[in-house]
Amino acid sequence: MEVRPHRYSDSHWDWSVNVPGDVVAATDTSTGMASPSRRRTIREGGTSICRSNATLDPYNVHNVLAMSTCVGDPLARVQPEQVVRLHSMYQSSHEADDVMGIMLAYVNPD
Repeated sequence: MEVRPHRYSDSHWDWSVNVPGDVVAATDTSTGMASPSRRRTIREGGTSICRSNATLDPYNVHNVLAMSTCVGDPLARVQPEQVVRLHSMYQSSHEADDVMGIMLAYVNPD
């Protein structure tokens, strides 16, 4: 288990497309993670496909209530071997061992 110290964190994960088609939705399904500032973006090249931002609990800024979702017809088209990057950013004032970069992309395959 990795503990994120109270600081800025910026990480990336690349997906080499193995399911070509239209990206019709993308979402970050995690809530409750202890990070007062959290944002995820998936990109194809220099183009953003979806940016998901945290909605914080107004009574406890260390609690995330929801993450935004992107829907489109389509948001993007992905091709075999194309690289799509998940970019996760956090800014936390306290240590946390429950943060991770996860985002789901829904692809309508060819």
